[in-house]
Amino acid sequence: MKKLISLVAGLAAATLLCVASVSPSCAATTAFVSGGGSDANSCTLSAPCRNIAVALGAAGIGGTVSCLDAGPYTLAYSSNVSYKLDCRGVVYPPAGGFAVQPSASVVMFRDVIFDGATGGSGAAQITGGRVVFENCTFQNFAASPGQAVLFAPTVAGAHLTITDSVFANNGISGSGGGIVIQPSGGVTTGVVIERTQVTGNSYGIYADSTSGTALVDIRYSTISNNTADGIFAVGSIFAASIVVEHSASVRNGGNGINAQGGSAYVSLNDSTVAWNATGLNTGLGGTILSYKNNVIGGNLHSGVTPVGVSQQ
Repeated sequence: MKKLISLVAGLAAATLLCVASVSPSCAATTAFVSGGGSDANSCTLSAPCRNIAVALGAAGIGGTVSCLDAGPYTLAYSSNVSYKLDCRGVVYPPAGGFAVQPSASVVMFRDVIFDGATGGSGAAQITGGRVVFENCTFQNFAASPGQAVLFAPTVAGAHLTITDSVFANNGISGSGGGIVIQPSGGVTTGVVIERTQVTGNSYGIYADSTSGTALVDIRYSTISNNTADGIFAVGSIFAASIVVEHSASVRNGGNGINAQGGSAYVSLNDSTVAWNATGLNTGLGGTILSYKNNVIGGNLHSGVTPVGVSQQ
């Protein structure tokens, strides 16, 4: 543990030095890691590192870390700079997940399998930056609070994009789940989820606008077999607006769609809500809107009737 703390501290110091000096040695490049590599290596293709954090330091600000094999790897890293992790391998984040800080610019992850089987409570805690997950898997984050991805921005301009990904077996009983969105400080944040499977979690997708505005678009995705609600919007002072297009919320143990609070809105367009314990649920002034081209039926309890909206 002391070695890991020293490593992260050293990387942070190196990053600050790069920012201050703009040294040529800090230029963005590609560093390589391997399950059989060594952190005494130079992180090149012929001499890969073992630790992703070491490779990120070698790659420089805006650099790329590429995995040469399935690993597994660890990612104990707190970032306030841009980088890209391109890794067709298994990554075990630390117990609380790796962090993306408010001053980060663009952080991208591609092809990564984030696994919480070692006791993880979440893969990522994101408080800022523009973060992209492409073709990633998030699984087995079942320790409290069990939030596979927590997107909780504290600064304006933060954005989360998730495409072609899978969320499975995340959350604890009645809490946590696949994707949790909780902006704070009154900021407005945007989230786009496309072609993604959210299945077998506690909650599927949860947006809470108690302390900030959450604008969420879900497209061409399936939210299924979650033990609680498939899609849940909570809005009070600020708006929680979720637009669901060409997607399905099916076979969930709670509500297919749930909107709670006067600023909670879920809009359905060409989507299916079926075979859930309850189809549609609202409370405390929440609103579910339908563009009248959805399939809503076969639920154990139908729930409320959505507000019809004409297409334009």
